[in-house]
Amino acid sequence: MTPPNLTMTQTLLAAAELWCPTTDGGPFALDQGVYGGCEALRTLAERPTSEPDVTLVAEVFDQGRPRVVTDLNDLGFMVAEAAASDGVTAALLLPSFVQGEVDSVLVFYFRGGNGFRGAVELWAGTKGRFELSLDQSYYAGLDRFARISRYVNFPKGSGLPGQCWDLGMPRIVPDVKSAKGFLRSSGAESDGLSVGLGVPVMCRTELRSVLLLLSSSATPVARVHEVWIDNPAPEGPGKLTRSQGVYGGLDALAAASGNQTFSTSGEGLVERAWSSARPVMAEGEALAAAGAERLAAIREAQLGWAVACPVVVVDQVRAVVLLMG
Repeated sequence: MTPPNLTMTQTLLAAAELWCPTTDGGPFALDQGVYGGCEALRTLAERPTSEPDVTLVAEVFDQGRPRVVTDLNDLGFMVAEAAASDGVTAALLLPSFVQGEVDSVLVFYFRGGNGFRGAVELWAGTKGRFELSLDQSYYAGLDRFARISRYVNFPKGSGLPGQCWDLGMPRIVPDVKSAKGFLRSSGAESDGLSVGLGVPVMCRTELRSVLLLLSSSATPVARVHEVWIDNPAPEGPGKLTRSQGVYGGLDALAAASGNQTFSTSGEGLVERAWSSARPVMAEGEALAAAGAERLAAIREAQLGWAVACPVVVVDQVRAVVLLMG
């Protein structure tokens, strides 16, 4: 596996893996992975004799509930040791559902320390599911924002989590510090936060929580955030188009992305995530699958990896969130 070219911008999201159960009923196996500059995690994944501790992955698979992990020893000693070498300090485990059953577990690894600023939050339904409160979180360099967030609740339809919960759709807020609908905008401004991404998260057949990924300009979660949906126009069904995108100053890629479309049955990253309802990722030269129309702009931006995450609500793929860094 050849590591991609690295850029000067280090993203909060450092690496990603997809874990699936083996067909013979044995332990979980690594299905896909992208590692950017995380060479220790990459080396661990490439060791055929390694037997990583998949207890927590199996737990998320069995319970169907996401987990934010701030003690990476919970993922096993070898993973914790490799993560420490790569500057990784936290992880998010997200179950992916197909027909109400967990199909796989997506693992995101996040950096921390050394000036990194950003947040990973899971907001869960409470009080008869009419209000969301903070359930699990990871904050990099955001102590004040973390304290504020513990005392905030979001009614259905209110704020970024409440809107995603109400609509059952992902949403990007390009500038949270000036957004009227972002209820913690003053805290976001003082802590230098910029982009907010909200994603509804299923538990079996119920929408139980919302994932929030909050970026700072200097250390964004990803350099590119996109949401792709099936075109609702009469001539559009079967054609995936970009509904939202934030590009962090990558103007050529932003322009090219406006012309890019995908078929719901094609072979690109977004298309495969849509048709399989399973996350799909690529790095290096395989990023050509992120869109032929914009391949030149992707190479010019020196993007090294991409992860396409389907948003499944009650057995229906509603959108695909694409992150690139």
